[in-house]
Amino acid sequence: MAFSRKFIINLFQFVGVEGFVTAIVDVFGSTLRKGYRKEIFIAVSCFVMYLVGLSMVAEASLLHICVRHYANTKNHSLRSERMLGIFNQ
Repeated sequence: MAFSRKFIINLFQFVGVEGFVTAIVDVFGSTLRKGYRKEIFIAVSCFVMYLVGLSMVAEASLLHICVRHYANTKNHSLRSERMLGIFNQ
């Protein structure tokens, strides 16, 4: 059961990357079909997608730092109540 779930997730990832690469190659076909440019584009796009995914799950990512900073501000609840118009000052 766990193997089939992992296989399906990896299959969806492959289909997503292949669809993205195919769409870009269709748009810029004359440029990307020369030499090894398509393979280089695939490698660069996979690396960028890897970095984006890593930044979303890493503990020290920019997203986590921003959320922690926003959650730890002292006037967070007061600021949100002012934005909602609960306090009329």
